[in-house]
Amino acid sequence: MFAESEVSKSARVGFSVALAVVVVGLVAATAAPAQSEPSFPGGPLEVTNLTNTPSLEAQEFTPSWSPDGEWIAYVRRSRSTDSRSVWVMRSDGTDQHRVSSPPGFLADQYPDFSPDGSEIAFTRFDEGAPSADVWVVDAEGTTEEQLTSAAAGRQYREPAWSPDGTELAVASNVLSPPPGEDRRFDLLTIDRETGSVSTAYQGPNDKFGPEWSLDGTALFFYDFETGISSVPVPGGTPTSLIEEGGGIVDDPSISPDGGHLAYEFYGDDNDSDVFVADSDGTDRVDVTPFEVTREFQPDFAPDGDGLVYSGFVAISPDDGGRDIFCVGEPGTCPGPKTAATQDAAAGDTVSTNTATSAEDAVGASVTTPNAGAVTINEGGTTGYDPTGYSLLDQQVNITAPDGTAADPLLLTFRLDSSALPSGTDAATLAVFRNGSLVEECYPGGGGSADPDPCVAGRANEVDGDAVITVRTSAASAWNFGAPSDSAAPEITVTTPAEGAAYALGQQVAADYSCEDEEGGSGLASCAGGVPDGQPIDTASVGAKNFTVEAADNAGNTASVTHSYSVVYDFAGFFAPVDNPPALNKFKPGETVPVRFSLGGNRGLGILAAGSPTSHRIDCLTGARIGSDAPTTPAGAFGLSYQATKDRYTYSWQTAKGWLNTCRQFSLGLRDGSERLANLSFKR
Repeated sequence: MFAESEVSKSARVGFSVALAVVVVGLVAATAAPAQSEPSFPGGPLEVTNLTNTPSLEAQEFTPSWSPDGEWIAYVRRSRSTDSRSVWVMRSDGTDQHRVSSPPGFLADQYPDFSPDGSEIAFTRFDEGAPSADVWVVDAEGTTEEQLTSAAAGRQYREPAWSPDGTELAVASNVLSPPPGEDRRFDLLTIDRETGSVSTAYQGPNDKFGPEWSLDGTALFFYDFETGISSVPVPGGTPTSLIEEGGGIVDDPSISPDGGHLAYEFYGDDNDSDVFVADSDGTDRVDVTPFEVTREFQPDFAPDGDGLVYSGFVAISPDDGGRDIFCVGEPGTCPGPKTAATQDAAAGDTVSTNTATSAEDAVGASVTTPNAGAVTINEGGTTGYDPTGYSLLDQQVNITAPDGTAADPLLLTFRLDSSALPSGTDAATLAVFRNGSLVEECYPGGGGSADPDPCVAGRANEVDGDAVITVRTSAASAWNFGAPSDSAAPEITVTTPAEGAAYALGQQVAADYSCEDEEGGSGLASCAGGVPDGQPIDTASVGAKNFTVEAADNAGNTASVTHSYSVVYDFAGFFAPVDNPPALNKFKPGETVPVRFSLGGNRGLGILAAGSPTSHRIDCLTGARIGSDAPTTPAGAFGLSYQATKDRYTYSWQTAKGWLNTCRQFSLGLRDGSERLANLSFKR
């Protein structure tokens, strides 16, 4: 199985087939289709990972080329939420962005570009109904339109545009299948303008994956019983092209010359490959005989010189993701554009790529004031880190006719968000020419390079990319860096103070601050349990922690935690018991009403386990004599609350044997506090 790094490279595979004439192959009665020598010219193949998503979270499926070959539509699924939406990217894998926005638990699948490239049809599944409808979104992703309104349980899936763009073929289930059939999907057509639905072909078995013939008179499809067939529409008799045996064949794609098909073969070994063959099912060949498993859902490029498909990528020893790949003869599949050469006229702009990705993390353009040869080469950094900075691993080497400070070259660099260190953006990114820091342009300098060179603009794009514009009289080697910083931010927490106690329900405002070192990378975040100035938690009694965390733009982090407690608002003991150091006098055997307030009715569950207790003390010094002993309540409960006076009373039944002794009463509360009173027992 390919590791991700192997798949992302253009892995050459020596296999005798030219994808300009790639076709679906027959399935033999074994675990894989039988193969013969193809009847068309052959050569080595090259595969390119276009989406190159280095994460288990996102998976990509069902690619579809735009008719001009410039764009590819596909479905991206989030594994954590199982949401699915239609995305598009340029044919080189750059500028990946979403164009459909399914709400809630709806899921979008099976995108297909219209013949003029202006629209993308797709199926939106409502798993709650369950049902599925055909929708259309413009290629820019600005406007969605629903074409069908399926009844509960009805599905219109896998839309395919007719060559003239007036109809869409779909697979749709029969709500009341014929006797003896559990279910059945037939082929229907939908009028693009009116949304009216017509029958294209009915017959036994489920029929999926409709694909139009080039002249629009027939449909290719597959079912799990007889494999891939073609049928004139409407109402024709199907012709079997690729029969099932030892596995399943599905997902047909017709080549632009109409003579070949590409398809997926899913074998008994739970693996799948993309095969191609002549349109009559002969001369089949495996065009993805790679160690990567489960390649499926092929789609021919408009020029027939390659095809895209969804394939498995191993990301961890036990799991992997799904990426979109392109396979074709060497040079067929577009990849990241990291170089550009042009004999430019004065005022021309020469660019590598205007969009970036994790695979091609930098794009550059040069606008030259003078005519001459312009070259751009992007690669890894070759120099050393300047003092106080860490260079990113992107370097752009540029040659161009010299300008002047008054009429300079204009350079634009776009760095992908994946290449930026944590906390770094366009505002903090440093630019270097030949190892020297480039300063900001002086305001009021117009379009000149003052100083020469200088940074004229900084912009953070909505996707997190950083765009930097530079004016310079001379082109050379350009690098990018972030301030180096190894010291963690300093955190000061004033409130809550360490070990402080606050009354239940007391309004206590958090007071804290964070600071990065002078000349450091700058503070990226400073956050506590609540924002600075907002009340901390005093809603319940007990021990609490308040933590403040900070990070700087170099990724250094710090954390400070203060412990505090929330206690009842104990107002002291009330008569007839005075608070220490008073020595309260009572008769032994007398019931002592210990009265106190907690600032409101806190219920009767306010006592700590085993509380209250008492122990003997020295009547003169107050020193402890002996161990704690549980108190005896007078009556069934001992503790009561009187709302009119906001008073708790604990009725303590003292012992007659305490004559001429002194004791200390300990009231332990559930908030962890202990309240004491001293008593003397005499006649």
